[in-house]
Amino acid sequence: MPNHIHGVIFIMGTNDVNGVGAIHESPLQSRQSRRNMLLPKVIGYFKMNTAKQTNQILNRPGQSFWQRNYYEHVVRNEKELKKIREYIRNNPLNWELDRENPKPKSFNLDHDSYWGEVYSRGNS
Repeated sequence: MPNHIHGVIFIMGTNDVNGVGAIHESPLQSRQSRRNMLLPKVIGYFKMNTAKQTNQILNRPGQSFWQRNYYEHVVRNEKELKKIREYIRNNPLNWELDRENPKPKSFNLDHDSYWGEVYSRGNS
């Protein structure tokens, strides 16, 4: 997409979902403990290096590039993975309808409803 990316990260060799970092934030969870988890490290490394390289190319060192946070979801089964892959593949085709598009022709794509359907279908 012109203003964001989608991806699926496979973390192999662990059954500890909380250890990878794909968890819901809670008031009891400290920022430091989250930084020690695998997924935040992977995302942080990716964002740091791509921002550094992009800013080097654009000759604007140290400028902010990525939004502060990211969205994560643990994919629970093959059906859900298939639906998410389909969404990622087709997402650029929906750019004209996307609420993030600064010049949409018509906004009628309800992402919240779409993802709600994906998750409910994937868990059945």
